[in-house]
Amino acid sequence: MAPKNTTESINVLAHRFLWEPDDIVLTTVMEHHANLLPWRQKARVEYLPLDARGVVDVTQLAARLEQYQSRVKLVTLLGASNVTGYTPPIHAVARIAHQYHAEIMVDAAQLAPHAPIHMLSPDDPEHLDYVVLSGHKMYAPFGAGLLVGPRHRFSQGAPFIEGGGAVKFVTRDTVEWDDPPAREEAGSPNVIGAVAMATAAKTLMAMGMDNLETHERMLDHYLVEKLRAIPGLRILGNPEAMHADRIGVVSFVIERVPAMLVAAILGYEWGIGVRAGCFCAHPYLRQLLHISDRDADRIRQELRDDDGRHVPAAVRISLGFYNTIPEVDRVVVALTRIARQGNRGDYVRNAQTSEYEPRGIVEDYDWAFQF
Repeated sequence: MAPKNTTESINVLAHRFLWEPDDIVLTTVMEHHANLLPWRQKARVEYLPLDARGVVDVTQLAARLEQYQSRVKLVTLLGASNVTGYTPPIHAVARIAHQYHAEIMVDAAQLAPHAPIHMLSPDDPEHLDYVVLSGHKMYAPFGAGLLVGPRHRFSQGAPFIEGGGAVKFVTRDTVEWDDPPAREEAGSPNVIGAVAMATAAKTLMAMGMDNLETHERMLDHYLVEKLRAIPGLRILGNPEAMHADRIGVVSFVIERVPAMLVAAILGYEWGIGVRAGCFCAHPYLRQLLHISDRDADRIRQELRDDDGRHVPAAVRISLGFYNTIPEVDRVVVALTRIARQGNRGDYVRNAQTSEYEPRGIVEDYDWAFQF
């Protein structure tokens, strides 16, 4: 079925399970909020620990499943972290989950444009029961996503969103719901968005997902080695431990230069687009940035007062199939200068959003059209 994004997909799926009071969802602290908050409304959420290298401790999965027995209804985890680029062993996790009669859902939003995804046959013990993703992550327009799962999960009960298009027949007092996937697609469908997402997927597959993965992995390794040589720059996570299990996403902080300011300098002075913030993964960023309980409580109180000055943040570089070595070199030069010299211009900080805007900078992006 085609929801409008990964967030809606997970909410739809969470609505579809027949929850019991003691049901448990096993997940990780690395998840995007979209793969945390919907489950909290339905079941008890437990977190799999990360090992000393900062990656999923698969050895603990069987122990947790053994401990809780049939109470674990679902194991849900990301296909790739939108913070560190780490790709956990989803098929190994699936095999263990199925041994204990639990299902698995993979949030593939960050993984889909960078590497092949194999759901496998339902007869395969390593198959993925549910996969969700967003079209815009695959270079399609916003507003279309994908939820794939066994038909029986969506064949009974009322849909997540009720209305026209999801029904076979309606009387003054009764409704006969349509069969899946129409049952979960009430309202006018985003036909253009679905076609665009399918076109984007076909384009990526025509290029060869293995080829894209190889190219981006080369860029990622090159970028990480260059960043590690910049004094004062700290990469979040453990790139060495994740070396063979990564996509091209790197988050970092620079000593004495706020992350939001780094992003502003890169954008305004260098014409380089990055993201800065907590990337909708606050629990994970809090762990990576070593934010204590006391500091977290203080920050929450400040935010209630519309004061975002102390919100923790990092800078994220995301690589795609279109990126090149010269572009990586340019961002490395820019970050080296920022780490050593800071900014050229004068920046004003917004106390509510923590974002920075420049004063007196003449923007000249002619260089960007010379490649």
